Parts: sequence; C-alpha cells; structure tokens
Amino acid sequence: MISPKSGTFSYGQSMNVAVAADRSNLKVGAYTASLIFTSNTGQATLPVKMSVTQLQPGHEAVLQLTPAVLSFTGTDGGTNPLAQVVTVSNPGVLSLQWNATSVTNDGSGWLSVYPLSGTVTKGGSQAVIIGVNTSTMLPGVYSGLLTFASQGTTVATDSPQTIFVSLTVMPQCAICASVRPKSVPSIRAHS
Repeated sequence: MISPKSGTFSYGQSMNVAVAADRSNLKVGAYTASLIFTSNTGQATLPVKMSVTQLQPGHEAVLQLTPAVLSFTGTDGGTNPLAQVVTVSNPGVLSLQWNATSVTNDGSGWLSVYPLSGTVTKGGSQAVIIGVNTSTMLPGVYSGLLTFASQGTTVATDSPQTIFVSLTVMPQCAICASVRPKSVPSIRAHS
C-alpha cells in the first residue's frame, strides 16, 4: 500500500511517500515486490522485501490493524471525501483494550477517528471510521498519523502501531466564459 499515490512538486522540493504491507492474511514466509515510481522525467523501481514470522505461543492480546496506510483525495471547495475504515483485530488469547490518537502535519483538525477507543475480544475485530474535513483546506498534499495503542495493565503484542494518512486537495477545475459584446457600428443621418 502506498500513500499518497500521486503528487506534484517543483525543483528542489521533496515529498514523503509511506509504504506499508498488510500482513494479516499472509502465510509465514518471505515476500518480495517492486514499487514503480513514474513521472514526466522517467521511471524508477524500488525493490521491497518483507518477512512474515509465526506468532509465538503464549501471547496475550495482539494489536493488528488493516490497512496500514490511508489515502484521501478531495477537491477545493467540494464535499469531503468518503470516510474509510480501519479494522482493529485481535488474534490473541486475551481481550484487547485499545485507544487511538491523531496528529496532522499542519496542526489542524482535518483528521477524525470514531470511536477513539474500544475493546476487541480474542479472535474478534472492530471497525473504526476515519474521516477528513476539507472545508478549510487549500489545494496541496497533507499528512497525518493515527496511533493505536493498547490500554490497561498488560501491553498487547505489536502495540503501539501507527497508520500514515495522506490527504490530497485538488484545485477546482472550472471554465469561466464571458460574452464580449460585438461592436455596433454607429449610424449617422445626413441631411
């Protein structure tokens, strides 16, 4: 998963791109892939390697999040992009109590999480709604972080975890037409 999936920047600028893997349905083993970045200047390939290991016996609660990155795209002055769902799962043997916090790169409150906390029984999962508010955002690319952590006296395995969120606000594309009156020749009467 990649976030953001596209962007624009000028000479001398850079853009952070988050890359994450969803390991929730993968079998134990080694995996390889390639990321291909394409632009108007060419193409670059980045090799990726990942290893999935067996969950150790005797674990307690386990914090598992899907997906690992989120990407939203909206239009300046338009409606908010549709909310997305993060699934909090617990493949552990004890109940998982969790909470979530959000931070954005510009300090504004465009990123929302509901609910902010919950309890997931062993082997269960819970949907968490992630939304963005673009009403005060100018065109550009924004980033944020959602951090999920276990609560209570026992820390869950794989806690805390962070999900990278990107928001791309596109400028409005509009066509403005104006009518220019045709010049009317003046008529003079001769006597």
